[in-house]
Amino acid sequence: MDLSFIKKLEVLQNNSSNYSECLYSLNISGSEFNEFWEQIEQVKLIFDNYIILKINGEQISFNDIQDYKKIPNYKWDLILNKSDFLINNKSSKYNYTFFLQSNFLLDSLKDINPLDEDCILNKVTGCNIFVSNLDGYLKGPYLNILPLNSDAKNYETNFNLPTIEEIREHVNFITSDRSYFSPLKFYITEVQQNEMIANEINRCFAQTISIALIDEYHHNNKGVINGIKRIECKLFENFNEFSIDFQNNLLSLVQWLYDERIETRKRLFSERISLEFEKGDNFLYVLFQHFKDIFSQIKEQYNFVILDRKDDYFKEKRDLLNDLKKQSDLHSQKIRQLLNGLLRDILASFILTGFTVFTKFQSGAIYGKLTVPILFKGLAIYYVLSLVLQSIINISDVNTSKKEIFYWKNLTRNHIPKNEFEEEVKKAMSFRKNNLRLSYSIIIIIYLFIAFIAWNFEKFLALI
Repeated sequence: MDLSFIKKLEVLQNNSSNYSECLYSLNISGSEFNEFWEQIEQVKLIFDNYIILKINGEQISFNDIQDYKKIPNYKWDLILNKSDFLINNKSSKYNYTFFLQSNFLLDSLKDINPLDEDCILNKVTGCNIFVSNLDGYLKGPYLNILPLNSDAKNYETNFNLPTIEEIREHVNFITSDRSYFSPLKFYITEVQQNEMIANEINRCFAQTISIALIDEYHHNNKGVINGIKRIECKLFENFNEFSIDFQNNLLSLVQWLYDERIETRKRLFSERISLEFEKGDNFLYVLFQHFKDIFSQIKEQYNFVILDRKDDYFKEKRDLLNDLKKQSDLHSQKIRQLLNGLLRDILASFILTGFTVFTKFQSGAIYGKLTVPILFKGLAIYYVLSLVLQSIINISDVNTSKKEIFYWKNLTRNHIPKNEFEEEVKKAMSFRKNNLRLSYSIIIIIYLFIAFIAWNFEKFLALI
């Protein structure tokens, strides 16, 4: 990648009376010198969309440069929009920017808030920063700080960290700030010289990852641990033990906490670390001093908790399956009840029909007196009412029983996850529900058919 444009800017810087830069902008100002216009035209070719030039305090158009070349003893100001340059330019896999002096890079890192969603480094996937006067380097998967003659080689890590949305589910954010969580953007694994810059980057990393470990986040350096005792503390203060090993430990801890059963694991962590706080301690200092003991002990405690919870889980699941079996048996019982009612009504209709047919052949007078058509229309109405009332009562019983079971199971459910609970219910009841619907449909059709025959019995009787 061609970084020769930085040399052009250095010529302007060396002939300037005032110079400053940060991650967002570069400002150089000075007075007339021989090579100024030549350097400006070359810089314009590279930074055309990111540069503002002022002559004697007045912003000028680069199309009018020839007119301003004639002005004697001018003063100039060059303003470069480095934030837009960073967002729109890439080297290797990630975006890149530059600094002319490493001390300005250090000052910029001191000023940034890595938890702020609007932080410029949070707006790009990764960043390579090339520094003109840098000795040594700092390298990481998503951030490289390099001298001009170095090549950036970005890589990805295997750490599976939670998103800010997942963290918000388990950490109470008592702040109006738009928080952002991406500690790997400030994770460096190789440092050659430049310890002061490394400390600032490591501070950003630790500041970011800390919010995933606490229980309440108030602002960028205050948190609360709700453990055995409630601890209000600063996340870090006068703490510079940001070794690569400690960073890896923090990453492993966060990954473990958010891997499964997050509430249980975080509660164990909060209770354990709260025992180590003394007055005035900050969070990272305590965690650094006791990390090995805390992490190993909460893992052991978690295993014991899970064993106990597994026993409770299987007991709760056994009770759930028993209740579902009762609910399933109730479906079968209601089908049998409706079927028994149908058979009883059919048997009664056969007896009545046989008696009527018999009397028709024995005595025409009886037929006239009993008014058979009215009798059988009444029988048809009885069938329909019998069907409706039985259906209402049976379906009401099933739904009431179902609601009661689900209400009490949801109320007492402590160990079975909601998704698994719903899946077990669906698995156990889907066949019975389908069977109930099918059986009821067939029986309803038979009832309606018999009612139809009874309603039109006079016509069928005339055919005999």
